Amino acid sequence: MSTKPRISELDRIDLGDLVRVVDVAERGSIRRSALAMNTTQPTLTRRIRRLEAALGQEVLQRSVTGVSLTPFGRKLVVQAKNIECVLGRILRMAEGGAHVESKIRVGAAPLPALLILPEAVRLAANSRPEIAVRVFEGAHADLLADLRTGELDLVLAAPAVKARERDLTFKALFFVHLAIIASSGHPLATRRDLCLGDLAAARWAIPSPESSLRNRIETEFQRQRVPVPAKAVQMPSPASLLQLVKGSDVVTVLPIEMVRDDMRAGTITVLHGSWRFSPYAYGVYVRTTRAPSEAARRFARIVERVVQDSGLSRTRAVTQLPRYVRRITLFRFRIITARIKSRTNDLLVHVAGAAPATNAKSGGNNETGQEPSIVECRGIDDGAWGQGRRPSGQSRAGRIRQGL
Repeated sequence: MSTKPRISELDRIDLGDLVRVVDVAERGSIRRSALAMNTTQPTLTRRIRRLEAALGQEVLQRSVTGVSLTPFGRKLVVQAKNIECVLGRILRMAEGGAHVESKIRVGAAPLPALLILPEAVRLAANSRPEIAVRVFEGAHADLLADLRTGELDLVLAAPAVKARERDLTFKALFFVHLAIIASSGHPLATRRDLCLGDLAAARWAIPSPESSLRNRIETEFQRQRVPVPAKAVQMPSPASLLQLVKGSDVVTVLPIEMVRDDMRAGTITVLHGSWRFSPYAYGVYVRTTRAPSEAARRFARIVERVVQDSGLSRTRAVTQLPRYVRRITLFRFRIITARIKSRTNDLLVHVAGAAPATNAKSGGNNETGQEPSIVECRGIDDGAWGQGRRPSGQSRAGRIRQGL
């Protein structure tokens, strides 16, 4: 009697679930394995239970202290590792075949899929006609999970905010700089001293929770101690967010690199305020345990060329941004400087105003006994001090005490 399994029996088993069980067995914890895969613990638990249901056997024993493999689970992990090795050899053999067309599967987050991939695919088709590119767009966690299982050759995405992908290698290609944008006719477009609290009553649209852009937005809201708008419209794609902003009074957060053409056309404006979103990188993910194919490496070089030709920022520095973005950043710097100067002047006025009474009690050098002029005390940046020189023979404290 043949022991060869029927096709219907093989369809019940997802090879990706086998790889996940191997990872849990190696790390000894579902939580640590979910963190390494950049997914949630309930999602990973659900995939493992689906495998157990398909096999009709328990793979993991769950207890208060953690999880451990059942006797069947230990045997399963040994065979699953063998299957993973065989599949890797098959893929390498297929990629190295002389008469096999080079096929690469590229996963992309929404922003690289919009800014980079169209031109990269066009160049690949013209310069490397032997490369057949298939693009898969999806959420960050799903793309990296497919990369780990070998379903994707490389992924264009941003690194996760908290999780560390130790089994993946990331190479940064360009940086994006976030801003709060609105239509040019928005009522808040003319304001120059906004804060996130002022935008609480505005109509918001934000990315979906699985988006890496959403994580950056929530980080800045937490830093400002302002809750994320609860009634905001949630949309998965940055392109759909931009179209919504153009036709309504909705505000949102998007990379400036994505909306620069609309800003030049005058349909979109950047709101000015005290918030500060940290720049973050987009780049290429590949597996650490397996070198990418020659076709994947060629396509990665084409992507780098597109990034260089498109003028995207290769650094976090503001000087690499377009001129209108530098003006926005300089404006924020001037606001902060003016606030610091105002508070310093108020402190000097307070100290100088209390000086005559102190000198009168201690027999100081103030012979007039009059309160010094406030206007004179505000000129700390004029004259010799404005040139970086201190008046000879007199300290700053002595100048303040005399009401100069």
